[in-house]
Amino acid sequence: MCLPAHQINFESVNLTPPSLQMEIQNFLREILYVIVLHERRLKESESFLSLCAMGDNVPARSIFIYDNSKEPAAGLDGKIVYRHDPGNPGVSRAYNQALTVAIEQKKKWMLLFDQDTAFTDNFLRKLYASTRSNPESIAFVPVLKDSKGIVSPFRWAMGRGWRISHRLEILNLKKFRFANSGLLVQCDAFSTVGGYEEAIPLDFSDVVFGEKLRQVTTSFTVVDAVLNHDFFGASINSTEETLKRFRLFCTGGFEYARSIGVWISYVSILWRAIHLSLSLKSLAFIRIFLANCRRSS
Repeated sequence: MCLPAHQINFESVNLTPPSLQMEIQNFLREILYVIVLHERRLKESESFLSLCAMGDNVPARSIFIYDNSKEPAAGLDGKIVYRHDPGNPGVSRAYNQALTVAIEQKKKWMLLFDQDTAFTDNFLRKLYASTRSNPESIAFVPVLKDSKGIVSPFRWAMGRGWRISHRLEILNLKKFRFANSGLLVQCDAFSTVGGYEEAIPLDFSDVVFGEKLRQVTTSFTVVDAVLNHDFFGASINSTEETLKRFRLFCTGGFEYARSIGVWISYVSILWRAIHLSLSLKSLAFIRIFLANCRRSS
């Protein structure tokens, strides 16, 4: 179902000599590209369209689509590995399932995307350069930005994330974390730490995975590339939509607090509930928070 698109022209971005072009193409073929869909058609996914624009540099069956939508996608072709899960278990199970595919295909890396993360070949070129400059690193992330600034990477302290105004190339996992989308992670490391926690479907899944990575490394590498990202909490949408997202936020937040033992996270979740209740003039957010407190007691 990949739409007609051009192949990356490495000469147009001054990647010479030809031996270097081949080296980059070989690197791209070592990657399983993973996209998690939810209630969006594949041809409307910015991440998928970005991969399509790479043409033959993405080999057949190197794109893994995990579709959490109620209805399966139609008109798929053999270039894509597709799994449909109408139960909508979130991103964590999708990423864990992707590892199985990556192992079957003998891939070295997995590149994880939300459905709406657009990127260009320039990002992938910089990924290549970063892996060669930091061969000891097992995790690479871009800078994600929204209308307010940097979303990822972020400082992690007192059970919550804090925006940073700048970033360094190497960040310590004890103090910093990253969002899932755009993460290039080594398959061996992913497998060693046991992948993502499936009890945390969405929010906090990245934080907990970063904590698990500390079993095998102390840091991650920030790639010199900026991608746009729509972060929950940066803007307030309709009450109904925000309530759905806040329920997922609570699920992940309470599970994180229980598993890691960081009680201050409960304060962070409560603050989010109060902020949303005041902004949308609804006590439903407070009620959701209290209901999660009763279930966790």
